[in-house]
Amino acid sequence: MTLPAPRRSVYKHDALDRLFNPKSIAIYGISPNPASFGAKTVANLAPWDGHLLLINPKYDTIGTRPCHPSIAALPEKPDCVIITLPMEAVDAAATECAASGARSAIVFASGYAEMSEPARIAAQQRLSAIARESGMRISGPNCMGYLNGPRHLLASFSAAEMKPDAFEHPGIGIASQSGALGYGFAQAAHRGAQISHVLTTGNGCDVNIADEIAWLAEERSCKTIVCIFEGLEDPEHLAQAGDIAWKAGKPVIVHKLGTSTQGARAAISHTGSPAGSIEDYRRICERAGMVMVEDMEGVMEAASFFAKAPRRPSALGVAVLSPSGGLGVASADAAEKHGVPLPQPPEDVKKKLEALIPDFGSRRNPADVTAAVAGDLARTTQCFDAMAGDATYGALVFPQVLYSNRTTDRDRMFSEIAERHGKPILLPMVGGWIGGPGYVEAERNPHTTPFLSVDRCFATLAAWFRLEERRAAEEQSTQDK
Repeated sequence: MTLPAPRRSVYKHDALDRLFNPKSIAIYGISPNPASFGAKTVANLAPWDGHLLLINPKYDTIGTRPCHPSIAALPEKPDCVIITLPMEAVDAAATECAASGARSAIVFASGYAEMSEPARIAAQQRLSAIARESGMRISGPNCMGYLNGPRHLLASFSAAEMKPDAFEHPGIGIASQSGALGYGFAQAAHRGAQISHVLTTGNGCDVNIADEIAWLAEERSCKTIVCIFEGLEDPEHLAQAGDIAWKAGKPVIVHKLGTSTQGARAAISHTGSPAGSIEDYRRICERAGMVMVEDMEGVMEAASFFAKAPRRPSALGVAVLSPSGGLGVASADAAEKHGVPLPQPPEDVKKKLEALIPDFGSRRNPADVTAAVAGDLARTTQCFDAMAGDATYGALVFPQVLYSNRTTDRDRMFSEIAERHGKPILLPMVGGWIGGPGYVEAERNPHTTPFLSVDRCFATLAAWFRLEERRAAEEQSTQDK
């Protein structure tokens, strides 16, 4: 596939740092009405330690803060201006911001190209021209701002129950055209996922989803990137961003919306974005080393795994140990479907399993450890140590359907084994009790990843192995030159 040359290259990290990592923010159009976008944004900014400036000529103060009549009247040039005005007033405000030397702007207002009306499309094009001619980067219109967890910064009117937190380990950065989907996916934090950023684009008149991926690729606090998008005017930007992330060693998990005829029409009315061919985007992802996840419900599971797993597996084999023979069969089916190898244990490992697992169980791979062993933490530990200690296996899977207090005890045991052997442990938890004990503990654990689907668990492992094969091929090619 040959893509047309983009009108510009993807923005580099420095070009967007004033937008996503500002030291000062001005709210243009602030109102004392607590239900307004401006007031909600100010409330969300409370934990942030930067300079907050207010602009509205109608007020001298709002609350305890001074309010300025214009951007030119501010005591400093803001890194970022959040424009909370109605669509009809945005053009003049954006022009004023650019003329005054503001470094970046966010436009919340809707009613632009997503309306598919010539006048509205032209209004969005004017914003694009302001950004292009001034160098002031613009996020939006029709967007919901962003979350920068390490800075305790929620630059958004979003009402999502999000607490901007910094974590001990690098986490998951989300880039989403849809603000609601972006913050919705980020609520995985409530079940233990580590979310570093949520960046939204809306219509993307200037800064687009690929620019956000490229920025996240060079953020230390982000280890894995999620991309949720409908389409791009310049699809080559996605390939450029994917290359930047690949070189930075950061997996990009992509979910493409608008893959059906009706979905493509919905994308136009949502963000005004051309949905484009799913096959073209699939080829772009494959070329750039990005992981395309077809199932929306599997996006955050895959992202969580890649945020925790070693960058490279130590082997391309997987060991499955299950307390249920049926789950072992289901795991074998999913492994074969996705091309994940389940090598049989070497003779020395097999002998260890024979000494631990009753003869009515299975000492093969998948191993049915039986309920007798699963209920005995010491014997379960020995079984896992036997498999994890062998060089045949790069990851272990323990599917389960019945949850109890033992589930959390096993989570601690899995963590110790994973840390001891340097191999991730995946936990498909597919029973009817989705809120059962152990899920949040497994998600918070840096060595284990829970899944709500055996199939998605093995699809994720297959993607991990494909990336390893790509890296190995690149290294071989370099050596051969």
